[in-house]
Amino acid sequence: MANEFQDVKDRLADVFAGYEPPPMAGSSAPAEPGWPVEQADVLVVDLSQPVALCTLGDLELARTVAGHGHPRLAAVGPMATENIGVEKLVRNVVANPAIGAVVLVGPETGGSAPTGHYAGDALLCLVEHGIDPGSHRIMQAKGRRPILKNLNPGEIELFRARVEVIDHRGLADPSGVAAAIGHAADHVRDHVSSPGPMPAAGSLRDAVSIPYVEAAPKGSGYRKDPAGYFVIFCDHVSARLVVEHYTNEDERTAVVVGSDPRAVGRTVLERRLLSTMDHAVYLGGELQRAAAALRAGRAYVQDENANRPD
Repeated sequence: MANEFQDVKDRLADVFAGYEPPPMAGSSAPAEPGWPVEQADVLVVDLSQPVALCTLGDLELARTVAGHGHPRLAAVGPMATENIGVEKLVRNVVANPAIGAVVLVGPETGGSAPTGHYAGDALLCLVEHGIDPGSHRIMQAKGRRPILKNLNPGEIELFRARVEVIDHRGLADPSGVAAAIGHAADHVRDHVSSPGPMPAAGSLRDAVSIPYVEAAPKGSGYRKDPAGYFVIFCDHVSARLVVEHYTNEDERTAVVVGSDPRAVGRTVLERRLLSTMDHAVYLGGELQRAAAALRAGRAYVQDENANRPD
């Protein structure tokens, strides 16, 4: 049970980050049918070109480069984690036979935040050393959890054989990035296959055999959390978030306060004041809304759907 609870905490850490990335222009729908095959923050430039650019922890750099364009650039986007982020990048790149190089620029994610997500290091180690077939761990990668469970061996070996990963981590000057793209394109020109047909729309579903489910409409059904419910409000005087926990019999059991929604969320998890994934996702969303209201000095009204019984 302890391991299951730790897994819930790890998986939901980002829910409580208090950060909602702004939408990336051009990323709401693929520019070509079927690509990207994995949903991600990818800006498509020209999918017939041989270079993909990964800006690691710098979202704004991706936008800037895409806005300027480059004649040899296929697509650009950030990559935040050493597991799911790497999986999405690998699958998207191998799905386009025109891409022969991935250029890493921007700040290494583990070097700019205390998360241990060394995404760039993980991708480089994947190409250099591969993965342990038993644990699926990228060998010699130093990230917190560089484990690839959603790629098959064929995808990994195709990526390692066909794609060169060029390390320019730390480079953030747009002119320098443009030069790096040009050098990469020249370097791989003789090793890149001719562009083939783009994957058909929906090919991801066929390739990985995972269920795709439409999200239920809001308010379509309440599943009570046996652990109780929360009352959330903003204390504008002390500039803190307040989360009160109640049993389903309306008895208050705890009050968690703090200015950082991530810290408040983690405290709720550590004290085991909730027990379902639904409730955790709900709480993360409400903490983000409440924190935004607190920063703006405006009123916050809690959405009680999926939180407490009628």
